[in-house]
Amino acid sequence: MLVPYMRWSLDALGIKNGPSHAEVIMTPDGPVLAGLDVRCHEDDAWIPLARALTGGYTQVEATVDAFLDQKPFYNLPDAMPKFKSFGQQVFLVSYSRGTVASTPGYDTIRSLPSFIYLETGVKVGSEVDYTTDLFSNVGRVILINSDEEILKKDVESIRRMEENNELFEYKVKDAFLASTIHNSPRRAAGHRRIISSDRPDIMLYW
Repeated sequence: MLVPYMRWSLDALGIKNGPSHAEVIMTPDGPVLAGLDVRCHEDDAWIPLARALTGGYTQVEATVDAFLDQKPFYNLPDAMPKFKSFGQQVFLVSYSRGTVASTPGYDTIRSLPSFIYLETGVKVGSEVDYTTDLFSNVGRVILINSDEEILKKDVESIRRMEENNELFEYKVKDAFLASTIHNSPRRAAGHRRIISSDRPDIMLYW
């Protein structure tokens, strides 16, 4: 359904040559085009993921071959074959905010079996806020694995760390409060802090 729809969209817009990048929303009534650009997917972090899924080629190689070496271009499959591996790009979500003291979640992500790449601008001293849109994410991760179940578990691990606010440790502005939090029986019992360090007056646990 998706491939014929995109071909129809390209024809309707008069796009006949070169790569394209589209965003499509799958609705109960079928696909709906949200945006379409005449270009490859942005930057290059996705290239290892695309190569792993397709078995060795990406939009970049296909575009170059279309202009310079048409034989391999015409040997490409007419539609996406069954994936050769499993992968996902994961945008990281912050459910908390504050001044970052350390990034233990990043170290955990790097140790996941499917980990390939982490991109983030967050470091010690950075001010992190709640993620509300694409531009306020706190990083992105490329995961690839030949085992689909392992990949799913790694994605679930990342989502669990986000929800439990385990990506970052924050600096607490009130030293006494910091000591109280550290020694709190709620913390010892495994409850997690859900309000950020910049509002210690309303810090809660569950």
